[in-house]
Amino acid sequence: MDQHRLQQEMANALDAEVSLSPQLRPRSRQKLIPWLRDRVDSGEVPGVSWQDRAKTIVKIRWARKSQHDYDVDQDGAIFKAWAVHSGRYTEGVDAPDPSRWKTNFRCAMNKSTEATYLRDQSQEQGDNPYRVYRLSSPSTDDAYHNLNGHHASPSLDEGCELLIEPHYGNNRLFRTKPSRGCVLHPPNFQNGFHAVAELVALPQYTEGNAVRKEQYTRIFSHLDRGIDFRVVNNDLYVTRHCRVRVFCRMAGGRVVTLRKAVRTKVFDYATFMRGLEDYATGMSQERPETQVFLNLGQKDPGPPNTQALITVILHHVTAEQRLRMVDPRPNMGMIG
Repeated sequence: MDQHRLQQEMANALDAEVSLSPQLRPRSRQKLIPWLRDRVDSGEVPGVSWQDRAKTIVKIRWARKSQHDYDVDQDGAIFKAWAVHSGRYTEGVDAPDPSRWKTNFRCAMNKSTEATYLRDQSQEQGDNPYRVYRLSSPSTDDAYHNLNGHHASPSLDEGCELLIEPHYGNNRLFRTKPSRGCVLHPPNFQNGFHAVAELVALPQYTEGNAVRKEQYTRIFSHLDRGIDFRVVNNDLYVTRHCRVRVFCRMAGGRVVTLRKAVRTKVFDYATFMRGLEDYATGMSQERPETQVFLNLGQKDPGPPNTQALITVILHHVTAEQRLRMVDPRPNMGMIG
């Protein structure tokens, strides 16, 4: 594809972001307080934590940049994350400005009608300064609680942006687009844990010799509480509730081992769109990836093959549609 045509295709793809039907259009940028709730719940951002069971009071590390041991990735992580989310900072493009990030975050919190600064519970001086805020109760749309009062992961974004494709060896078992996220679980699973999530069952393994069947039986026995898949603000998240080890190959080839009970972002939509723009304009020759590979019980994350026991491919549907507008060549297993 020549340079001019590639640039035109990218322009068309970005224009299509606006003209897509509601089923395919990514959600608009999340507001401050729902965004902050998600960050605290995720446990991915250091320096922020809930102070009460109802999750209405949040403690935020408020370190000063002048402190000799100040670390922006620890002490200023939430400020930087908000700068990125609000579009005020782009890694590799804008000059880092931790002081400005903190100021912008403070101003946003002060302006919010959903947050109240609790001065008497805060400590802005000393070696470990912090601020405490009371957040208004989340709306029905933002209340991710099941009937028993236990916290549940946010539901899948509208438009079913996630497609799940499990394989035994290199044989695809099925494809499914869960409507509200899902938990993948073993055959003959007795649910008593996931009160809200849609359950997707793996079938019994009936092929192969006795040794191979025993390998699958062992994995199934450790897959007891399953693996949770979600789309939150157009990003893909996976949470391993089970005992079996899960290895994940993210876009770009990075391989990680998923920690138990930790929601892990495995696909970042904004990063994909930046990569797609660079690819379309010729700034990069690297074709952005739209799939994530999970391998259960074996450190062999990648496309399904005869040596792998259980491989799960996660497709980001909207990303695949965006990529197809720029470059129609399919990825391995790209949905039609």
